[in-house]
Amino acid sequence: MSSTVPDPAPSGRSNWRAWALGGSITLAGLLAIALFLSWLVHLLGAPEAPASEEAPLAQDERVARPPNRPWRLPFFHLGSDTEEQAAVDAKNPYAKTKITGRVFDTLTGEGISAAAIRIRAPSGSPRLGGSSGDGSAVFRSREDGRFSLLGIPPGSFELSVAASGYARRNSSFKKFSAIEDDDGFEIGLVRSTPLTGRVTDHEGRPVVGANVSLGGMSSEVAEGLSPATTDEDGRFAIEGAPDLPLNICVKHSDFRPTVALVPMATDGQRNIDVVLERGTPIAGLVHDAAGPVAGARISLLELQVEGAWFNDRGGAPIAISDAEGRFTVRGGAAMTGTIRVEANGYRTTYLPLGPSLDVLLERGARVAGRIIRSDGVAAVGAEVTIRSQTAPPESRTVAADGAFSFEGLAPSGWFVLHGSHPDFPGTMLKLERPSENVLLQFEAAGRIQGMVVDAVTQAPIQEYEAVALGPVTQPSAAVSISGALELDQLAPGRYNVRVRAPGHMIEEIPGVVVSPGGIAQIGLIKLRRSGGVSGRVIGGAGAHVVLWNESRREMAAVEEDGSFTISDVEPGTYRVDAIGAGLTGHVDGVRVEVGAVTRDVQISLTERAPEDHRE
Repeated sequence: MSSTVPDPAPSGRSNWRAWALGGSITLAGLLAIALFLSWLVHLLGAPEAPASEEAPLAQDERVARPPNRPWRLPFFHLGSDTEEQAAVDAKNPYAKTKITGRVFDTLTGEGISAAAIRIRAPSGSPRLGGSSGDGSAVFRSREDGRFSLLGIPPGSFELSVAASGYARRNSSFKKFSAIEDDDGFEIGLVRSTPLTGRVTDHEGRPVVGANVSLGGMSSEVAEGLSPATTDEDGRFAIEGAPDLPLNICVKHSDFRPTVALVPMATDGQRNIDVVLERGTPIAGLVHDAAGPVAGARISLLELQVEGAWFNDRGGAPIAISDAEGRFTVRGGAAMTGTIRVEANGYRTTYLPLGPSLDVLLERGARVAGRIIRSDGVAAVGAEVTIRSQTAPPESRTVAADGAFSFEGLAPSGWFVLHGSHPDFPGTMLKLERPSENVLLQFEAAGRIQGMVVDAVTQAPIQEYEAVALGPVTQPSAAVSISGALELDQLAPGRYNVRVRAPGHMIEEIPGVVVSPGGIAQIGLIKLRRSGGVSGRVIGGAGAHVVLWNESRREMAAVEEDGSFTISDVEPGTYRVDAIGAGLTGHVDGVRVEVGAVTRDVQISLTERAPEDHRE
C-alpha cells in the first residue's frame, strides 16, 4: 500500500560539506568528520526554519516531523520537515494544485495533528498515488490540524479520516476541472473510547460466541466498525467506538436478542455488562408447495426489545431450518420485529415475528446482467439497485466486468433497475418480467460550466449553491476560490440553472442545452446583493412576521424576546405584518437597500380585526 507521506526529505537548510585543507582526505577521514559533525548537530540541535504565513509552496506543504526520528548522517541532510507528495505525476497539470483544510476535535474545536486523510476514487479512476499502490493517496495533518491535499485531479472521491483516539470519519467530495487551489475543507472528528463488556446468562455464566453490534450513529462514523464476538469468558471489545450515545444489539442462537443503551465514557473507560434471557422459543417451519425446505436462513431485519428499536439489515442469520424445515427463534412476548427468510432458488420472504412462524416459500426468479459506460467498457464502481412491487429495494456493487445479479425475486410482476456511478448520469430500465440478460448503459455525461461573481464588483463569489433542473436534477454546494461553477453527471437535454449565495439573490439561467459528453458554457453568473430586515414585535413572543410586496413574500419566526430577522431580501419597498394568537400589527413602506439591513422595525400587536385574516 503506497502513501503520499514520504520519509523526511530535504527542507532547504544548508548542506554540510567536507573539504580538504592543504591536502587530500581519505575515505576514513571523511567518515570521521561526518560522524563528528552529526554528533555536534545532535548535541546543539538543528536550527528551525523561520515560520511565515506567506511561505512558498514547499514550506506550506510540510508536515510535522514523526516522533523519535533517528538523525541521519550529514551527507543525507538533517532536515526534519517534509513536503507532501502530489497524488499525481509531476507532469500532470493538477500536480501543483492543492485543497487545504483542517481536521479538528468536535468537542474542543482544537486542531488534530497527524490525522491520516486517505483519498480514493470509488470507480478506480482517476488513480492516485504510485503505480504499485492501491489507487489511493494519503496525507497527514500538521500540528494545528491543517492539511494540504496536493495534486488532486478532477473527479469524485471517497475520503476517510483517521486519528489516534478518535472515531474514523468517512465522507466524499468532488473536484472541479478548474486548475486552482481550494480552501475551507473542515473535518470534525469525535473522540473514541474502546467499548468493552461481558455477556452472561441469568445465572451469571458467560455466553460464548454472542454477536455484539453497534447502532445509533451516522453512517459516516458507523462504516468500518465491525461487530464483535464474545470469547470463552463472555467478554468482547470494540475499538474506535465514538463517545456518543449508542446502543448495542447482542444476539446468540440460544437466547433472546437484547438491545441495551451504552453508558458514556467515564475516566477513559466504557464498559457494559449484558444479561441474556433464554425467553420463550418461537417455533417455525419453512416449506414450499411440495414440502419442507432445509437450509433456509432466518435473519432479523428489525428488532424491538423492551421498547428499543435496532436495525440489523446486514446481520448474520439467527436460525437455519433443519432437514424437516423446522427452526427456532429464541424470543418472547417482549420482542417484536421483522424477519427475512432466504433460501437458494426461492423468493426472499419478509414477515413479522409472532407466536409461531409458518413460512411458505415460492420459487424465486433471478435478474442478472451487465452495466457498461457509454464507450462500451464495463462501468467499474457502479451500483445497481432493483425495486419491485413486493420487496424492499436491494443494491449491488458490480463486479470488475460490470456484472450484477439479484436472486430470490418474485417470479412475476415488474422490476425497475437503476444504475448509478459517480462519473455518469443515472440510468434506469423497467422490466415487465425477470431476465438474466439485462444490459444497462450510461450515457456520456455532459456538464455545465460558468463563473459566479458579484454583480457590482465582478469579484468571484467563492461559496455558493447551484442546481441544474432538467432531465435530471443535479445539486451542488461548492467552494471555489475563482468562483468556478461546474455541474456534471448531466444527461443530454435542456436545463435551468439556479444559483444562490449568502448575501445575494437567487439567479436563474434558463434554457441551457447540454449535449452528450459536451460542455455547456454559461459565462458569468452575476448575483445581485440582497438586503435584510430586522426589528422587534412588541408582545410578539410566539408570533411570526411576513414581509411582502406585489412580487415577493418572506416569512420568519419571532424569537421569545420579540426580535426577528429576515435575510436575503431583494431590494425594494415592503409591508411587514406581524401575526400572533388573535393579535396582529403591521408597518408599511419598509425600504430594503442593496447589501444593507434595515434595522429597528417596530411592530405593536393589537387585537385582530375580523376581516384581517392574512397568514
